[in-house]
Amino acid sequence: ERNMAFRGVSDKLYIHGNGNFLGEVQLLVKFNLILAEHLPCIQNAETVAHYLGPDNQNELISLISDCILKVITNQEKAAKYYSIVLDCTPDISHQEQITMIIHFVELQKGKTKIKEYFVRFLKVTDTNRAELFESFLEKLDLMDCRGQTYDNGSNMKGKHSGVQARFLQKNPRAFYLHCMNHSLNLVCNAASSSVTAVSFFGYFQCVFSFFATSTSR
Repeated sequence: ERNMAFRGVSDKLYIHGNGNFLGEVQLLVKFNLILAEHLPCIQNAETVAHYLGPDNQNELISLISDCILKVITNQEKAAKYYSIVLDCTPDISHQEQITMIIHFVELQKGKTKIKEYFVRFLKVTDTNRAELFESFLEKLDLMDCRGQTYDNGSNMKGKHSGVQARFLQKNPRAFYLHCMNHSLNLVCNAASSSVTAVSFFGYFQCVFSFFATSTSR
């Protein structure tokens, strides 16, 4: 229903658009006597330390993140071997961030289940090879890695000094496979500059629409 960020456009209680955190606090007041006493004190300015501000919200987010990461880490350690997928992209503030995804196979009662988790964003000040590689060393036990996948950037896939090459120097069993989706995206982007290709898919779409709009056809 709320479908909004943890923090909203307002940091005040009982204001529309104040985010999920304060919204949940307002809900819990109905069931928690301590909060039911605390919130009126905040509204009446009877207390300065209300513990509902942005810093407290960020601290709660960090604690939740640590708990989730701990669960993922424990599952990965139980599985032992894993592979990683990483991709770099700048955010709106032009800060370069690495998206880290981890894959492993979970064995329980003779059944296998493939697990895939987004782990975190790794911030780097530059996309140079050395710094990217050092970021990995801080977060992973490299000797248990059995696969690595990146985009087609030379700083990532370079076989002499790219990240995958440095990874293989530390762990020769961490086989590199380039990202197929990234390659497909590059192909589609190049094809969009071809008039023939654009016309072909345009005609194909028209044929599909012609038959899809009528069951008799």
